[in-house]
Amino acid sequence: FQRSSGAIGSSLKGLASTFAGAFTAKQLQGVLDDFTRLQNSLRVAGLEGEALAGVQSKLLGLSTRYGVSINELANLYGQSAQAASDLGASEEQLLQLTEASAQALKITGTSAAQAQGALLGLTQALASGTVRAEEFNQINEGGLRPLLQVAANTERFGGSVAKLRQAVVDGKVSSQEFYTAILAGSEELDAKASKATLTLAGAFEALSSRLTVYMGEASAANGVTAALSGAIGLLADNIEVIIPALAVLVSALGIGFVTNAIAARVAAQSLGASLLTAFGGPVGLA
Repeated sequence: FQRSSGAIGSSLKGLASTFAGAFTAKQLQGVLDDFTRLQNSLRVAGLEGEALAGVQSKLLGLSTRYGVSINELANLYGQSAQAASDLGASEEQLLQLTEASAQALKITGTSAAQAQGALLGLTQALASGTVRAEEFNQINEGGLRPLLQVAANTERFGGSVAKLRQAVVDGKVSSQEFYTAILAGSEELDAKASKATLTLAGAFEALSSRLTVYMGEASAANGVTAALSGAIGLLADNIEVIIPALAVLVSALGIGFVTNAIAARVAAQSLGASLLTAFGGPVGLA
C-alpha cells in the first residue's frame, strides 16, 4: 500500500473532473453545510476572523493526528468556551482540553459519532458547576473513560475511578476540580495516545475533516466546481494518511491471507473498488 500510494494519488487526480461531475446539488450542500456548522461552533466561542481561522487550523491538526471529526472537536471547544469564564480557562487550555478528549477517543478507538453522548456529558459536566452522576456515566460509557482515569489521579482519589464516581454521586466534585484534574493529567494521555494505532475509521475521519475545510474555504474563494476538483487533488496528495490504518487492516486479515499469492492478487485487483466503497462510492470519495 505504501509503495502504491503515489500511483493511487495520480489516478485520483486524473479522475478529479469525473468525480466532481458526479456530485448533485444536495450532496454539495451537505459538504458545505458541514463547513458552516464548523465555523458556527467556533463563533459560539466568540471567535471571528484571524482568531477563528487560527483555532480552526489547530483543531484540524488535532483531527488529523487523532482521527476525530473536526466538527465534533469544534463543538466541544465552542461549548466548553461558554463555561470558560467560570473555569478560568484560557484559549490554550480549552485547546488542551479538546486535545485530551481527542486523545481519549484515539486510545479507546471510539469514533466521535459513537462518542457524541460522552462529549455532551463532558461539556455539561464542565458547565454545570458540579459534576453529576448522569454526566459521569455518559463520559464513562461513551468512550472517554481515559479522561476519568487521569481525573482520578489526584491525591484526593488516589487513582481510583471508583472513588471519583462515589464523590460524584455524593455531589462533591466541582466542575473546576474535574477540569483542572484533566488538564493536569493530559501528559499521561499524550503518552498513551502516541502508542495507540489510528483506526481505519479514524483515518477516514481525518481525511474527511481536511476535505471539509478545504472545500469550504475553496468554495468561498473560487466557486464550487474548482473546490471539488481541488479537494480530490488534496485527497490524492494526502492518501498516505490512511496507509498506516490500512496496514492495520491487512494485519487483521492474517498472515496466511497476506502470504497467499492468489488472495494477494485478488486484494490488489479490488483495492480501487474497496477504496471507493470505504468512502461511500465516487460521491463519498470526492
